[in-house]
Amino acid sequence: MKPHEKAIAYMDAYVDEYLRLEPRVDFDPCVVGVGRRFHDTVLVYSIQKILDMYVAQGMEREDAEEHFEFNTIGGWLGEGTPIFMVDTDHYDALAEDALAEGALATATDNPSSTEPA
Repeated sequence: MKPHEKAIAYMDAYVDEYLRLEPRVDFDPCVVGVGRRFHDTVLVYSIQKILDMYVAQGMEREDAEEHFEFNTIGGWLGEGTPIFMVDTDHYDALAEDALAEGALATATDNPSSTEPA
């Protein structure tokens, strides 16, 4: 059983109602696990996998990112709204972009903020 199938099987077995992105044939492979939010158990989707799926369907990367921000992550659907995970495999590239834009301090700027207590 693939990881996304395990997560969906868990949700089917233990959660009465939950949301899945549609069309499922496209979005189900983007599921990477199950998450908890207060009294809510939800599916966790990989942002990178969703963006890759949009690009595979013919979108340019920039268009895929804009579409994701506006149409996918931008909607709060109440209880059961999925969580979207930033993939750590792609974190270095994201951090470099943020640093270039001045949005993220480096560990050398404030070493205590990134080290565990």
